[in-house]
Amino acid sequence: MIKAVFFDLGGTLLHYGGADEETLYLQGVKRVHEELARRGHKVPDFETFHKRIYRAIKVRAMLLFFSGRELQLGRIVRRVLRRMKIKLRDGEVAELARVWFDAYQPHVGYYDDVADTLQELQEMGLKTGVISNTLWPAWLLKQELTRRGHSRHFDLMLFSPEAGFRKPSRKIFRQALKQLKLKGREAAFVGDSLVEDVRGPQRVRMLTILKRQPDQKSRRSIQPDYVVDRLSEIPDIIEQVNAAG
Repeated sequence: MIKAVFFDLGGTLLHYGGADEETLYLQGVKRVHEELARRGHKVPDFETFHKRIYRAIKVRAMLLFFSGRELQLGRIVRRVLRRMKIKLRDGEVAELARVWFDAYQPHVGYYDDVADTLQELQEMGLKTGVISNTLWPAWLLKQELTRRGHSRHFDLMLFSPEAGFRKPSRKIFRQALKQLKLKGREAAFVGDSLVEDVRGPQRVRMLTILKRQPDQKSRRSIQPDYVVDRLSEIPDIIEQVNAAG
């Protein structure tokens, strides 16, 4: 019996309207670079600045890859800036995270069936939640979902930095299940990544629903239980699964 449906965020509930993520990343780092200069910090040229941050993120991600642990962007940025002799005051890391994140905001859009699908699932008596990997602080994304009016539809919002682990690690899924007092077989997971959103939740016995993407590549070793093109297909799937027992 499915009692809850969890969702990935990027690529599943929201998109960037075709914007290139590498370009958005550079725009965000540039805003941070400009903001630090505006605040009176002595910063190196932009090319040096962004390469040092990018390298630090990449190295840390590689070190944590096999453990499934999530890196903490704020700590990495603070460490890189300290090496550049830039000392931040209390609260400045959070302020810079907001500046960086704001570069993405104009490009964020939600799929047109998000609100109706979540509402229908809730009316069916199901719990709903978000389990998502991200480099951003969890509070930023929770504020974003609240501002867009979507947070009211969720019983749980769990992001990898606060969980300490990233999908496909079993640990992030188990944390979500524990918070809602559920067993794996009582939940479904919807996402657009075969590894993170199918293999991961299958490890804890969740029902898996893959949201198809145009450039998605199939993998014989990973098979979702269902594949959909739109979120609005999900309530019918859950009804069928529960009716079948």
